[in-house]
Amino acid sequence: MCPEVRRFFPFVLVLTVALLPSCGVTGNPQAPSTIESTPTPSAGAQPSIAVSSTAITFSATQGRGDPAVQTISITNGGGGTLTGLSTRITYSGSSSGWLEASLAQPTAPTTLTLKATTAGLASDTYQAVVAVLSTSVANGPLSLAVEFVVGSPALRAPALQSATVSGTQVTLSWTFSWPSALGGNDEYELEKSSSSASGFALVGSYECTTSACRQNPFTATRTESPGTYYYRVRARTGVGTSGYSQVQSAVVAAASITRFVNSSVYSLVSIRVDEREYITASGNAVDPGGSMDVSVAPGSHQYRIANGTFQGDSSFVEMYVSQGSYSQPSGSTYSITFQDPSLAQILSNFQQSWIWTSEAARDCSTQAYQYRFTFRSNGTYDLAEYSTTAWTVIHKGGYSEKGARQPSFKISVGTTADGDGTLDELGTVLAMSNGKDSCSSLMKYHKQ
Repeated sequence: MCPEVRRFFPFVLVLTVALLPSCGVTGNPQAPSTIESTPTPSAGAQPSIAVSSTAITFSATQGRGDPAVQTISITNGGGGTLTGLSTRITYSGSSSGWLEASLAQPTAPTTLTLKATTAGLASDTYQAVVAVLSTSVANGPLSLAVEFVVGSPALRAPALQSATVSGTQVTLSWTFSWPSALGGNDEYELEKSSSSASGFALVGSYECTTSACRQNPFTATRTESPGTYYYRVRARTGVGTSGYSQVQSAVVAAASITRFVNSSVYSLVSIRVDEREYITASGNAVDPGGSMDVSVAPGSHQYRIANGTFQGDSSFVEMYVSQGSYSQPSGSTYSITFQDPSLAQILSNFQQSWIWTSEAARDCSTQAYQYRFTFRSNGTYDLAEYSTTAWTVIHKGGYSEKGARQPSFKISVGTTADGDGTLDELGTVLAMSNGKDSCSSLMKYHKQ
């Protein structure tokens, strides 16, 4: 009797055939032989969505651009044709709009492209779900989990350049690579210390919320008292705070000052150092008892000082001039005092060979003179009075540097005279012997 042959269904058919001796057949049996077969799906099987990955992660640094796009392969894992494909994005949390999903075509096989953008996102982790759908599938929508990690940038510290010093002004400049997006709280913070290693304190905050502020280099100027200072700077941005720059030092030397002191009874109307005028208008004339400080470089200088009266805001009449040279020490104050000159100094200043005549005007508008006072370089003087049509000398005398009758030179504007023939008080105008005079430069003498 021949052996029974069995078949196994439905998916894999395994036939084991043993060639046994048949009736009337002799010899050794042959080894078994196995045959496998995979049938094709039946004509009624539905399509299903298959993807190359169901979890996607993006990462980026805030302010440093968007991450690269990622692609997912979509195929048909079932029968028939997988078509009518589409996507839907659902965001977790309050942030949305940072993810884009697009299909190359609505029929599988196709490619799903995912793009994440950092615009408007703070440093954080964001999540979304992308659903892949089709109108007719066996396995319904397929969900892809998307995670986007946005990190804070490691901001490079500003590059602080060498500080420059001009007098008491310290100018600092630096460069910095800002993140691409402008923030509402972007600023530079400048710190100063008397030590290069510690003790830094904030001395300046500079808002930088416009593109003009972000131009390199950025410059800041400070006024400092004499001393040695150390500076550093950092940047605060909407995406984080940078480290500190390198430390730069600045040495502000003590100022070298020439102090001009007015010890005369009338204002100083001109102060010049090396031909530069420091009194430019009546408003900054140096009153009696006052002083003016002029900052100059150490070393030799020429000076010229004059007292007198202003005729308006900028026009003045000089009465006496003191001039000379001096050596300005470094980092300290050097004083030059303007004293009331003696009559002999006045005559010496305006050339001793001339005869100077003073006149007291009764009426400047009509130039009607009442008294005339004449000084001569030989040490004599006389006082004359005008009467009707002629001048009459009413007093003669002499002056001496050591004599009791020596008058000191004092200046004022006025038109009065006591006419008693003495030098105790007489209003005059200084005029050269050629008769040229001016009512605008009236002077007064007082006996010491």
